Amino acid sequence: MQDAHVEAIANGVKQEWVLIDGKAQLFLVEGTYHYTISADKYLTKTGELIVSATQTDTTIALVPEYGWMTIASDSIDLAGLSVDISYKGAAYSKALPFERMQSDTGSYVLKVNKPKYHGWMDTIVVQAGEETIVIPELLPKSYKHNTYLLAEAGLA
Repeated sequence: MQDAHVEAIANGVKQEWVLIDGKAQLFLVEGTYHYTISADKYLTKTGELIVSATQTDTTIALVPEYGWMTIASDSIDLAGLSVDISYKGAAYSKALPFERMQSDTGSYVLKVNKPKYHGWMDTIVVQAGEETIVIPELLPKSYKHNTYLLAEAGLA
């Protein structure tokens, strides 16, 4: 995480800090604090924190404003799979397999193709801070096989 900005207000007094590398140890007097924490590429977090003699540690985690998308399958080999991805009017293709792909939040239309399989299409929603695992339902194409018996005749 990049540097985070922390703002806390208690008894009308505003205090501000910049957290380097996303961590800080702040020493606060007892009281109720209303806080706002913000950082680039993370959702802003606001809330109330009560500091007392018995409350010695509080961890407040920020959620990234993006999520991740992974395409997986237990039944087919993902090698040779191609994915056409449409998001907010933009379209691009990706070859598989790929590890977790960082994705903006929102709805994606995925078209998955693999040679000798029927294509698959679905709308996937990526949530902030969550991994969306997509398991395409690919069915093998059936082919009609014809068998011919050829005989050779010789001339004597």
